[in-house]
Amino acid sequence: MTGRLRVLLAVALAAFAVSGCKAIEEGTKAISDTTVAGDNSPNANNVACGAERQEVELAVESFTILRGHVPTELELVPDFLRTESTLLDIAPDGTVIPSPGSPCP
Repeated sequence: MTGRLRVLLAVALAAFAVSGCKAIEEGTKAISDTTVAGDNSPNANNVACGAERQEVELAVESFTILRGHVPTELELVPDFLRTESTLLDIAPDGTVIPSPGSPCP
């Protein structure tokens, strides 16, 4: 390889390595079991709860549109959800709420 090509390759590799630092930092914060004091980064429970909430809310909304009534959680399985949520429940009005003892807000 020529000298210029080696320098270009080294610069490209360094830029690639540095660009991933922020993603690694955010990923580390997301999987930690607590939020860093003074930092509003999500912790693992918040990430799991947020993803689960979106999934259940979409299932409730879809079921209600297609079937014409608010579902129970059992009615959503298996056509709208694979399994019942262990983190969230569905209120009689269709609102998604935390299950008793759930870490979700």
